[in-house]
Amino acid sequence: MMSEIKIRETLGVLIVIYHFGLIGALSYFWYTGGFSFDEFTTTLAILIPVLSGYVAGVVSYFSKKRFVRTDRSRMVSRVFIGLSIFFPSALTLSVGFIMYSYAYGSVFSDFEQFKLTFAAIEGVFATYLATTANSLFRTAPNN
Repeated sequence: MMSEIKIRETLGVLIVIYHFGLIGALSYFWYTGGFSFDEFTTTLAILIPVLSGYVAGVVSYFSKKRFVRTDRSRMVSRVFIGLSIFFPSALTLSVGFIMYSYAYGSVFSDFEQFKLTFAAIEGVFATYLATTANSLFRTAPNN
């Protein structure tokens, strides 16, 4: 079991790390020739808006809750903890895998296939991640 504040903070840090990790991976793939500049910027244009929304919520939460406090928040279930960590992790691994697969030519025949798959993956996971992230970062009354 974990407190609501602890899962918020853990998930918040994970989301920020994953966000910058994916941008770093994409930049690396472009730098090493796996993406042309046009492909790099198009992929970045799809990646940034989805992840930035979550990062903005996390940063806003940490800014509002910047003072040290006693954790008196409720305990959350193991299922909620698992789902909270699973969705951002699965999104990051899925997006990282398809970027890697395109960069090294092992799955997609052209950029259009990659782009459609990339957008679909982001769309599917964004729905689930938004539900979890919103329940933690948008409704943080006194904890």
